[in-house]
Amino acid sequence: MNYREVGVFFQCLFQKYRHIYFLAYTVDMYYEVLIGSKYYHGFEPLTYSSSKELSVGQLVRIPLRNKPVVGIILRPVSKPTFKCLEIIEPVDVIIPQSQLKLIEWLRSYYPAPLGSIVDLFIPKLPRKVIYPTPLDTSPQLNNTKLPTLTQEQLSVVKRLDASTEPIILHGITGSGKTRVYLEQALKTIAEGKSVILLSPEIGLSKHLEKRFKEVVPDDTVLVIHSNLTDKVRRETWLRLHAANQPQIVIGARSALFVPLNNIGLIILDEFHDSAYKQEQSPNYQTSRVAAQLAAITSAKLILGSATPPVADYAAFQQRNLPIIEMLTTAVDTAVYSVDKQFVDLSDPSQLSRVSFLSTPLLESIQESLSNGEQSMIFLNRRGTARVIACETCGWRATCPKCDVGQTYHGDKQKLICHSCGLVQPLPYACPECGAHDLVFTIAGTKTLEAELIKQFPHARIHRLDRDTTSENSISNVLEDIESGAIDIIIGTQSIVKGFDLKKLSTVGIIYADASLQIADYTSVERTYQLIAQVSGRLGRGHRSGRLILQTYQPDSDVFKWALAADYKKLATYELKHRKKYHFPPYMYILKIIAKRSTEQSAKQALIDLVKRLPEHSSLDISMPSPCYPQKIAGTFRWQLIIKSKHRTNLVQIIKQLPKNYSYDLDPNTLL
Repeated sequence: MNYREVGVFFQCLFQKYRHIYFLAYTVDMYYEVLIGSKYYHGFEPLTYSSSKELSVGQLVRIPLRNKPVVGIILRPVSKPTFKCLEIIEPVDVIIPQSQLKLIEWLRSYYPAPLGSIVDLFIPKLPRKVIYPTPLDTSPQLNNTKLPTLTQEQLSVVKRLDASTEPIILHGITGSGKTRVYLEQALKTIAEGKSVILLSPEIGLSKHLEKRFKEVVPDDTVLVIHSNLTDKVRRETWLRLHAANQPQIVIGARSALFVPLNNIGLIILDEFHDSAYKQEQSPNYQTSRVAAQLAAITSAKLILGSATPPVADYAAFQQRNLPIIEMLTTAVDTAVYSVDKQFVDLSDPSQLSRVSFLSTPLLESIQESLSNGEQSMIFLNRRGTARVIACETCGWRATCPKCDVGQTYHGDKQKLICHSCGLVQPLPYACPECGAHDLVFTIAGTKTLEAELIKQFPHARIHRLDRDTTSENSISNVLEDIESGAIDIIIGTQSIVKGFDLKKLSTVGIIYADASLQIADYTSVERTYQLIAQVSGRLGRGHRSGRLILQTYQPDSDVFKWALAADYKKLATYELKHRKKYHFPPYMYILKIIAKRSTEQSAKQALIDLVKRLPEHSSLDISMPSPCYPQKIAGTFRWQLIIKSKHRTNLVQIIKQLPKNYSYDLDPNTLL
């Protein structure tokens, strides 16, 4: 065999076994991966190996407990001392650096299992990612359909243009905040940047979508929220990821986590709303996340509300951040008047045969029906706890230590403060007047609907609340509501936000003071917000109307402040009380919950936990108290409230917390 034949022989041998050669000399690379699965309960990224070079921010499929899940490449690392699983395959998606930075911030500010945080940013993706065709032309804007800006709106727009800091837009209901949002969004789009507009209710996204599509092309406005199907959500997500032209994204709080590259404006409409608080892990507050995203992307942040959260309002004042007020309605209201009437529920002469429907309210509804006008009846069910009240004098059970309403626990016949844990016996008579007319429950919206059907059998009545089916939700009946095809609208919080109903002439509040008795330090503030929002459906310049507030406390200051839109008096009152009783903005709050099979074991678990907590002068630790409801699906729940002036102290407690406890940092409620 000559040299040529030997060369050919080895060349053939190499071709046959070349995969063994490359396998032997392939150098694995190692990456820390952010796990995007709720099944991963760890707090740190995991290390995987790969024979391919991968980019930071790239999505990959990885094995997790023998199940393939999606993760995000965080960073390359050196070879670890332990054995690593191999990345299954890369995915043809690289998320923006702004999202990686937001994930890292969330991990430190709202400690939670990493899987639950990363899952916010990744939709369910197929094996092969197919991107929709991106738009190549700039969106053509048409602002000719917009109403002319009022002098006040022009002044506000000018101040917004000049500011680079986060802004609270404090505008009374009917002042035209949405018109200002549109103006700012159009300017942002014209600059080649994208807009994120958040609404507290998914159903209201359709209302905002309609307004925006009147002035920008349909394909520029995208709606994203948790009620979309996996397919629609995935297609929308990929379209935003591939977008090379500015987009307007409208949705609930989850819209903050879309993969936009060039964000120029973030708007939170009705930013006071409790729906902006994520109740599942991670328990984030949307306004905080939006502020961080705005800082990361150098975007403008506008927090709009007629009733801003007192804690945020005070924080803006302390930091000298701009608070821009809008104090006049966009439409001239001088021609039309709103008659505001209180009905004292302790006065039998004002009640019909149905205790929760007063004669003045029924007469007003009938008058609206006769005139072809609409009525909106609001029943506040935000306070799910039973309350104890005196029908004779209006007395309410409140905690002497915290000045908040107490919760009645029927199984114990006790009044318990969910703020400090104080337990008191149930009174057999009213401590104020001695009457035995104590009440414990409030009628619900279904009961209200049934009674109104009896009273007005020919009226078109529609109920909107959490029990409403999807086909009867706000988004599906919005046109009927706005056109006046529905005569009487019944509902809870969802009916008081964002609607501008031209045929509305009667607004009734069944129990105006119900939210005052929520066992929480924010009960006065929430009552003000609800009354101001409900009453704001009238007096918008379309027609005269009647506002009827049914209450046991017609002389309450909070009603006077709300009806007069006197926010400063509310803020002064609230901040004084919160400083005295150590509530936000003067203290941060951590709520820890123990869930156990028996009441005693749940309580004891928190007692044992207190003994293990670090001694620190800045910690204010309450006595363990039962949650409300205390028992869910056979499991007993007790809670521990910890306050501190330094948020980092509470974060450290979370990191040291055993796994069989749950927690909420910066909770919306102490129930």
